[in-house]
Amino acid sequence: TVADVFSKAQVSFGAHKKAAAVLHRLRVASPDSFDDEFFACVACVLEVYKREPAAERIVEFVVEFATQSSEDEAFDEAFMQSLCMRLLRLAHAKDKAVRFRVAQLVCRMLNSMAEDAEVSDDLFEAVEEAMLSRCRDKVPLVRAWALRALFRLQNPLDPSDAFTVELLRLMATDGSKEVRMAAISTVAPSKHSIKAILARTRDVSEEVRLHALSVLAGKVEMRWL
Repeated sequence: TVADVFSKAQVSFGAHKKAAAVLHRLRVASPDSFDDEFFACVACVLEVYKREPAAERIVEFVVEFATQSSEDEAFDEAFMQSLCMRLLRLAHAKDKAVRFRVAQLVCRMLNSMAEDAEVSDDLFEAVEEAMLSRCRDKVPLVRAWALRALFRLQNPLDPSDAFTVELLRLMATDGSKEVRMAAISTVAPSKHSIKAILARTRDVSEEVRLHALSVLAGKVEMRWL
């Protein structure tokens, strides 16, 4: 069963490839019920807030299965987007664990897609509404994952782009150093964002200053400065 496969996948990363192959066969055998059974298993990890190894292995397994092709099947974009849409309906849950895991899973799936993969308009709008809202969540961990989910949606060429503006706001004003560091890593280099990253080299936190310098060294050509 799907639940049996998830039980094995939480034990070891080494079991993921074989487990994914079994899931692909189960999906072919029971296409009508598979999606519901799969989401029911995913839902079990949504209430786990602590970064426990078993939970993190399940997150990794779900992302791999949803975004990667198998030996017999190509990447199923419709399945991945359907899973994201189901998760996004829970983005405003009262439980901080659910909000965190939803942001984490959606972020990981979006950013694991191939560069030429396209996001449907419905999913784009759902991610925009949910993740921009979660960027103002009271829990820093939720804000950090929500802003990372904006990576593929931002338009670095447009200074007024809503996603870029939100990333720059979090980078400059968020009270959590982890959130500021995540924003520095996520924002795409551009004329206006490079100035904002340079400003973080004078951040009150030593970790943020070092991280800003590291991003500038790794992503920005000297002539841009």
